[in-house]
Amino acid sequence: PEVLILDEPFQGLDPVNTDRLKRFVGDLHEEGKTIIFSTHQMSMVEALCERILLINKGQAVLYGELAEIKRQHAPNAIRVRAPQMISDLPGVVEVEADNGAFNLTLKEGTIPQAVLRALLDRGVEIESFEVAPVPLEDIFVAAVGGEER
Repeated sequence: PEVLILDEPFQGLDPVNTDRLKRFVGDLHEEGKTIIFSTHQMSMVEALCERILLINKGQAVLYGELAEIKRQHAPNAIRVRAPQMISDLPGVVEVEADNGAFNLTLKEGTIPQAVLRALLDRGVEIESFEVAPVPLEDIFVAAVGGEER
């Protein structure tokens, strides 16, 4: 079929069969087929979907490209792996050490690249730098308000 609708397709599958189904769905997608998932497993949504529609109590509450939705809900934070961290960086309101890395909370409107530039200008040896990702599960909870069902 050109359109395939799957309702909770990974429910109850062991890891081997989950992987098989993911590859099968990927093959169908590469053939140009449209696959629609109804699922509560946000990790599968993140792994397989390009566009999402979040429904709460029969109403659409979030719709669009997954990457764009994640960008819109990204926290104002970055994660830097470096041997040391400098305090008093412009645009940084908090620095927290976390297992060999540093989580930096940014002021509203601070551009992560500006912080990267400031770190490099001050001679910090950066091993990795990333805008802190937000899990889709957190976006889901925020979108539906965590309300009781």
